[in-house]
Formats: sequence, C-alpha cells, structure tokens
Amino acid sequence: METDAVAAFELRHTSLPTHAFYIFANDEFDLGRKDFDQVWKKKEKTISTHHLRCRCVIFDDDEEGEEKVAPLVYVRVLSSNPVKYMPSLAGSNSTTTMRLTRVSGDVLLNHGDILKLNPSISLKFHSKAPPGKPLDTTIQSEVDCFAKEYFVTNRILGSGGNATVYLAMKPSNQKQFACKIIRLPAAIAKKKRETLAREHTLLKDLDHPNIIRLEKVFCGPTHVYIIEELITGGDLLSFVEHLGRPMTEPQAAAIARQLAKAIEYLHAQDIVHRDVKPENVLLTSWRDGTRIVLTDFGQARKLSSPRMYSSVGTMGYTAPEVYTDGKGYTKSIDVWSLGCITSLLLMNEMLFSASTNRAAPSVQDWRSRIALLELKPEWQKISADGKAFIKECLCLDEEKRLTATEVLNHGWFCNDMYKIELEEVYGRAVQEWSPRDQGVAVVSTLPGVEIQQVRLRFFTG
Repeated sequence: METDAVAAFELRHTSLPTHAFYIFANDEFDLGRKDFDQVWKKKEKTISTHHLRCRCVIFDDDEEGEEKVAPLVYVRVLSSNPVKYMPSLAGSNSTTTMRLTRVSGDVLLNHGDILKLNPSISLKFHSKAPPGKPLDTTIQSEVDCFAKEYFVTNRILGSGGNATVYLAMKPSNQKQFACKIIRLPAAIAKKKRETLAREHTLLKDLDHPNIIRLEKVFCGPTHVYIIEELITGGDLLSFVEHLGRPMTEPQAAAIARQLAKAIEYLHAQDIVHRDVKPENVLLTSWRDGTRIVLTDFGQARKLSSPRMYSSVGTMGYTAPEVYTDGKGYTKSIDVWSLGCITSLLLMNEMLFSASTNRAAPSVQDWRSRIALLELKPEWQKISADGKAFIKECLCLDEEKRLTATEVLNHGWFCNDMYKIELEEVYGRAVQEWSPRDQGVAVVSTLPGVEIQQVRLRFFTG
C-alpha cells in the first residue's frame, strides 16, 4: 500500500487482472464507469457514471489516554443499480449479503468487506490500520447477552471520559449503529449514578431529526450500553477545520437553522443541553445541506425550576452568566452557544478563546470583546441580518436574548433572498429520517443488575 494511503480498494474482475485504488486522509470521491474503463480498458454498461461515493474521515487523537480511532471510510450507492455488500466483521454471518441502494445511506467499511457491483466486478476494502483489540472479557460477557438484537464489534469510533464508542450492527437487517459503552465504577454514589444515567434518561423520550436518535439502552452490572444512530460525517469542528475558510451565509444559515430547531425542540420539552459546541454537532455528510445532529447529552438536564446554578459547558461557548457567582442562569445559555457557533462558521475563528470566560469577569469586558468584531475583515463581509443574528444571540442581558423560537423567526432565516431555499434544503436534509417506533421498550436490564443494585444500595453513599 502507498505510504500516504490510509486504505485501498482491491478492484477485482472475474477475467481481468486485479488493481489497487488508494484512499487518502479526508478524501472524498466518486467511483464510476470512467474509473473502471481506465483500469481494464473495457466498457461496463452496468456501471453508472457515478456509481459509488466514498469519503474518508480522520479524527485527531490529541487527548491523552483516549483510544486511537482508525480512519473511517464510508461508501454510499449513487447508482440506480443496487450493490451487494458482504460485511466481514467477526461474529457476523460470513454468508450475509446486504442489498445497498440509493436509500441505504452511508455504510462504514471494515477491513475485508466486499462490494459487488455486478457479476464481474467487485471491490474488496483493505484498511492500513491494525485490527482493533478484542473487547474486555467483562464487556464481552455482557454484550453477548443482547447479541441477537445488536452485535457490538471491536471497531472503535471514538472515546473520552468514562465512555468508548464502538461500531454495532443489528443482525436482523445488518444496519450499522454506534454503541457507547459507559463504565460504572465498582463503588459509585447515588448522585454519580444519576449523572451517568442522565443522557439516556433524557434521550429515550426525544425524537427529532436534529437530535441524536437513541435506539436502545442495555443496563449491565458493570457497564451501560447506549445504542444510537450512526452519524457518518464527523463533527462540525472537524469539518470547519477541513474546510479551512469561512462558510457562505447560505451554508452557515442551513446549519445554524437546524441547530436552532434542535434547541427549540429541547426547550419546548423543558430540557437544556448546556454544552452546545461544534464537537457536539454531528453531520451526516460533508455535502451542502446535510442533516446536522446535536449529540452528547451528558450535561443536559430537565428543568425543575427556571434557574440553574451548577458550573457547566465548554470555555469559548458558554454564556457569561454561568460564571457569575450566585445568580445562576436559564436555558438561554443554549442560544448564546448558537451565536458563538454561527460566528465560527462565518468567520472561521472562535469569537471567544477558550480562556475568555474566566478572563472576562465584568459585563464591560464582554461588551468590549463583542465590539471588537467590527474590526475584523471577515465580519465586514457578513450581511446586516447575519450580524444582527449573532449579536442578538450574544446579548449579555439573558432576559433580552433571543429565545429559540425567536431565533427561527429571525430575519436572517426569513429574508426574501433565501427563506424558501432554506425550507427546501431542510426538507431534503431530513427526508430520510423517520420517527422511532414508539411500541418498543428503549431501556432493558441485563441479568445480574438486580444483585449489583442491592450491593450499591447498601455499600455506597
């Protein structure tokens, strides 16, 4: 394999020599008739001009102690001709064949997977990354309890804190999911248990195109297993860094509007996310008008009173009132975060540095930092509606700050230039989404949990 390549397709033909097609970091390309004609000098009428779309996503692993995430290579069928997909994952039936079509969406490829385009041509996927480590024996014994519903692989998709995310598959239809495995400490206080359960406790009652879809939760004696939809485009921060330039206003508005819809939906349910940031916003692809999804509800909470007081959020995206001693804050902190993200999209730089929150204790300091926007060249390129939108999301008086509903009715989204276009873009973005089946129990308990709960009740605080 070429030195810089992270993966490759082995192009196979039943009667012609095999060739290699290399895949590089953050590559995005279509494979079609011309590519195969160039390789074999043979016309293949059943191969479309754009038959497959492939995309490689690379995540930086800068956090100490986090598991290395191998390059993620996704494939999507563009042709009207279906593709036969034969997954190679250990534990799945080696004779399994899936029929991929245009509506199948993106599929994450694993080493050894085969895509059969027609009776003569197939692609075998090879990853340069070493195979993943086997699952911990304790985890393996627990996931075996629900393997008939969801098969958890050793393919790591991400990690951080007490959780690691693995690729999972549903044997009944071979559909791919993400499985977040949260470790439960041997001795854990009641408050900590409630905190770890907060994410799935909230998500099990939510169902919205722009909120991460919770499929199933399995509570085991030592771990909690959260099965969620697999979002294939990576996070918004990685995309912004890959883009390397400010977005156009229609591009930024399409993303900000979807995020605002997610926030409005949460606030209508009296839920506050409290950590809205680019890393917690996922994209289904890198194409314009893609569906975006708000994820990571670890700091979210259901409101029991209008004001909250605990310190939350991420520096650079957290509203100033969170750091004002004793006064507390409201759900409007999510709108402040939206303003920070919109500024990032339109200017390709953080409005507030990671240390700003602690370094700016007074209202005047915050006001001065926002006023400095006028001196930035990229700010001058933003429309009057775009500037007003950002500033009204970043209103220092939380009572005068826009609500999520007011955000969606703002002139930036509703102006005559692209109001209809934004509606059409949103319709296309969510057209493949469908509501969750409400007749299925979301949370299940694995054998042995009852004994563990008794032990926790009597031997922990």
